[in-house]
Amino acid sequence: MRVVVDTNVFISGFRNSGKPRIVLEQAVAGAYTLILSEMIRLEIEAILSRKLGWSKPIADPRFEQLVGLAETVCPAHTVTDCDDPDDNMFLEAAVEGCADCVVSGDGHLLRMKTFRGIEILTVSRFSAASRIGGLASFVALPRGRSSPWPNNFICGTFGPKWRSAQDFALPKQAIGRTRLASSGIAPI
Repeated sequence: MRVVVDTNVFISGFRNSGKPRIVLEQAVAGAYTLILSEMIRLEIEAILSRKLGWSKPIADPRFEQLVGLAETVCPAHTVTDCDDPDDNMFLEAAVEGCADCVVSGDGHLLRMKTFRGIEILTVSRFSAASRIGGLASFVALPRGRSSPWPNNFICGTFGPKWRSAQDFALPKQAIGRTRLASSGIAPI
């Protein structure tokens, strides 16, 4: 699963325990791929500095670990669909990173519900979805990725990239013990 996490979830996760912290811990545990853009990272740093009194650049090992684990994207297209223009950067990162969802506590984003097929979820809804196996746990997906695209399609700035069958794994809970062979899916 590929996920963009809104700044408010990051701040709550660093400030408090509870579901926002669990969302960040899930990223560290590899439960999903965290998608960031440089604009999102800079906003998180600015707000951590302002609200929590952290010095810039942020030298907190937890923050550095999350940024190091994240896939950083450089959005190639501008989005203007959100009522709050400051929130468009999350939609841009989600589109560029082929995200499955955006996790947010922001009303402007949450009112949209979906954007170009990308779900916009509260922390509680995301936590519930991840507990029951993810948003698309019954589809064969490349290395934990959930997407409506074909299994060997990877999104990116320069268009689709096709990968070979050996680059993909299938979720065990979805189809049991199977493997992806060069001729297709075959039981072990």
